[in-house]
Amino acid sequence: MEDFEAQKRRDNWKIAGGCILRNIAATIMCFVMFASIYIIAMYLGTSQAGYVVMAVNEDTAETKMLYDFKFETDENGEQKVDTLYEQYEAEYKDMVHWKLVKHPYQTDLSRPADLTVAILTQVLAFLIVFSMLYVKLWDRGDSDRNLVQFDRIRMDRFRGAKIGLLVDLPYAAIWLLLLLGKLEFLPRQMLVLFNLANFHLFSIVNAVTDGATMATEVSWVGVLSLILTLVVFPVMCQISYTLGYRRISIKERLLYKRQAGGNS
Repeated sequence: MEDFEAQKRRDNWKIAGGCILRNIAATIMCFVMFASIYIIAMYLGTSQAGYVVMAVNEDTAETKMLYDFKFETDENGEQKVDTLYEQYEAEYKDMVHWKLVKHPYQTDLSRPADLTVAILTQVLAFLIVFSMLYVKLWDRGDSDRNLVQFDRIRMDRFRGAKIGLLVDLPYAAIWLLLLLGKLEFLPRQMLVLFNLANFHLFSIVNAVTDGATMATEVSWVGVLSLILTLVVFPVMCQISYTLGYRRISIKERLLYKRQAGGNS
């Protein structure tokens, strides 16, 4: 049994390494998912708010910001008319290599729409990460059940959480880099690295940091509370391992409910 126990400890590191690779893939998937949903939300939930008029030199690429025109109504409720464009057009008409360019911009998402997108993307991100870890840890739990029954290894109820703690090691290191960035021992851009590594928690991290872009802009309460992000992987790994050990398959349960619903 001792040989199997030693092998089990080695396997913990091997499984954790595989989970880290899966998390990298899940992070990329979360990024694509978030960008897609946000683009759709911007398309459906915003409108053109106005445009910025700029003068651009086609030879030197020099630009001059001329004015910002917003689509607003006057005191009579009528749409305001851009009267400046014709003036600038006449001014730049005879200037060689110069042309006027309009850059439109959109309104912001409403607060309810922004909150809906944040909640939706966060739920989907959790599902993506959990599904990536679930298969690997479920199989390990199922296999351990057989080994325990044949007295090859001792039962370890919290093996999933232990593997999750190993998965957490690079993420703990990144949190320490964020802490050093806050203390200004490292570049303040450490928050960008933290956000990229934890993109599966983008909505939560963004709420905690209040949309900050630099580590020094985050409050100490925010930086210290972000250590709670390290709880995610041990919890997910433990749930997946326990389900595998008990041979409870989420996929089979869902298929069974669909079939039962179809038969009824």
